[in-house]
Amino acid sequence: MNKDVRFYYGNLVSDVIRSISASLQGDDARYRHSLKRAYKTLAYLRGGKRPEVYEEGLLLLRALAHARARGTLGALRKHLASAMQSFGAV
Repeated sequence: MNKDVRFYYGNLVSDVIRSISASLQGDDARYRHSLKRAYKTLAYLRGGKRPEVYEEGLLLLRALAHARARGTLGALRKHLASAMQSFGAV
């Protein structure tokens, strides 16, 4: 893996946030595209030396599916945006 794990995890969170935004706007094509990017990003984490980060990525995608099914995407987006601010400060 050429890039840092933080880079890929940060991209994964961004992909999920884009998926949330697309879903909230009712743009199913953009949602599917962003979700596909998220899974592609997750694949980079799978091959890394930090399996716990890959597992966190899986949990993040499960949270997305759960929030979408329950209609709580707005709350998830707010939580992830807050987490990204903290992540960027590291």
